[in-house]
This record gives sequence, C-alpha cells and structure tokens, in this order.
Amino acid sequence: MALDTTKDPIHQVLESVWITLRANTTLTTLIPTGNQVDYTSTDRDPEKQGLLSADLPQMRVVLKGLQGQIPATSSSCTLTIEIGIELLAGDKRFEILTSPIWEIYQAMSHYRQYIFQAVTYNTENPVKKMMPLKAEIDLNEKRDPPTPAGWVGVWACALELFFSTNTVKA
Repeated sequence: MALDTTKDPIHQVLESVWITLRANTTLTTLIPTGNQVDYTSTDRDPEKQGLLSADLPQMRVVLKGLQGQIPATSSSCTLTIEIGIELLAGDKRFEILTSPIWEIYQAMSHYRQYIFQAVTYNTENPVKKMMPLKAEIDLNEKRDPPTPAGWVGVWACALELFFSTNTVKA
C-alpha cells in the first residue's frame, strides 16, 4: 500500500504508521486485515460490532494528541503528533498480548523507512524526530494478579514535524 501524499501531513503520519505495521508479515498473520481497526480507511465505522472469537485480537492506531508551535524559530514551525497503538485481545492471558507487542516493536523499528522518508509536504519530508512515550497498559486491579482489560495501549510515540513558516502561512 502506497502512502497518499495528497493528504495532510497528520493523516499521512497515521497512514504511514499502518504501512509500517503491515510491512511486518508475522504481525499481519497474528492480526489479519479484518481485525485491524483503521481510522484512516474509507470505512466510516471501522470497528466491528458483536465480536466473535475470530474477530480477535484487534489492533488500532489512535491519535493521542497534537502540539504545534508557530513559529518555533524565525523560519520554522513544528507540529508534534502523539500516536498510540492499542490491542484488544479478548483474552486475559498475557501470552496472548506479548507476541503482537513484540511484532509491533519490531515493525516500528523501521520507522525511518516507512514514516520519515514517506511523509511528504510540499516536496519535503517534515518528520524529523520520533520520541518514544510510555504506553500505559490498563490493568484490571480487581484481579489477583492484575490482567489486561479492554483496549490495551502497547506502543506510544511522539513524531515531530518541521515546516517552513512561509509554507505553513501560505
């Protein structure tokens, strides 16, 4: 799947994360396309209703936050995009989560190829920096030992984009 560079840079970042994840064939075997909740797709409601065991695990990429600086310097602006990758296992055993988590980690190690070099705005590659963030794994503390409950954040990062101030103001 090729990145649609006619879209805005925020959409391109989210779409490029999906491309990065889908390049890992082991991950797509663990979580097939039908179980990938892709909010960048053309589907108005990509979430499945009435889940069956074949519908799990599911994976989604979520937009967690944005922070812009206009201008960051006399000639440039920055936009920081925080994203998260979440899993819905439908099973409370950690072993069901650890294989997809490892494959997500391996997939995201290729971020330079699939994100930095692919996202384009006015013929430039604005993504210059990726900073890992702590993924808060929500645990159900009422159980002993605590177990994953619902959607579980397994990866988080902030991607920093730099733009010419004149380009942004155009």
